[in-house]
Amino acid sequence: MNALVVDDGEINLFVVREALKSVSIVSEMAVSGKKAIEMCRQNRYDLILMDHLMPEMDGVEATKHIKSITDTPVIAMTATDDPSAPSFFLENGFSGYLQKPIDIEVLTGLLKELLPEWVPGTSGAAEAEDTVLTRIVAELGLDMNAAISKIGGNEAEYKTILRIMVLISPGKLSKLQTFINEEKWEDFRIAIHAQKGALANVGATELSGEAREMEEFAKNGEYIKIPKAFTAFRESMTQFCELLNALWPLDGEPYGDVSEADIRKLPPSLREVNECLQNLEHDEALDILDPLLSLRFDEPVLSALKSIRASVGAFDYDTAAQEIDRLLEEGLLR
Repeated sequence: MNALVVDDGEINLFVVREALKSVSIVSEMAVSGKKAIEMCRQNRYDLILMDHLMPEMDGVEATKHIKSITDTPVIAMTATDDPSAPSFFLENGFSGYLQKPIDIEVLTGLLKELLPEWVPGTSGAAEAEDTVLTRIVAELGLDMNAAISKIGGNEAEYKTILRIMVLISPGKLSKLQTFINEEKWEDFRIAIHAQKGALANVGATELSGEAREMEEFAKNGEYIKIPKAFTAFRESMTQFCELLNALWPLDGEPYGDVSEADIRKLPPSLREVNECLQNLEHDEALDILDPLLSLRFDEPVLSALKSIRASVGAFDYDTAAQEIDRLLEEGLLR
């Protein structure tokens, strides 16, 4: 069984991917409605999980296009608790809907209903407890058990999700600040909505609540309240990420000297990464990138490699590919 997961939020993509993996369903990912339509033209999926609120093209519009291409069932993913949501989604071509954060038991129930041939499975045994993770999670007040249950009980994958959040948060916060500065309140509402869901997925209930409050301000036209609330939220998020960084004390620290052979191998290695990204081979791309980051390349190459690694880790393949192309075109690797 294979599924397509569509969401503009990297954390949400990863959480749903891991939830599906825990019940033996392989998934590919799209970060926008337009990308999902393109992928549905090229591939056949047994199931599509579609986020409702996304920038540029929302899930409803994307689903209408997809339904003209394939009869694959589409499940809406939404953070709304509006009682009219079930009828709204059914009227707009969806086969069902899931409330965010995703409950794996509800997901399993929908899979049984929509995919009669699907046989539930499990992804493997639980791993040993990470004591540093447990300590930091306690300090931050995260509901780790609830978060891990949503991805099939895998603590290592939960730690990966936290790492993605640390990597992408500065960019997300910067974008939100830009929307405030430019008074793009609908863009702000959609972006803070995604942040709310991502924080809920990692068990950060309090921070998710702050994001929810700002979403309500934007929804109700109370724009004057947003800058002050966001300043406090941004400070809390920065402290949150700083504490989480203790989980990776040596992360990103190059330790090996670079040989001439390493320099010669870098361009073909990056082209290979690009090929992996085109084929949505996430883990394979990371397997190529991680050894490169153990070497002490000169600047600006080293910073570019870190940026590429962060983008791939956050499933932002377009940004990673653009950075690789820039490195290759500007001749920085010679």
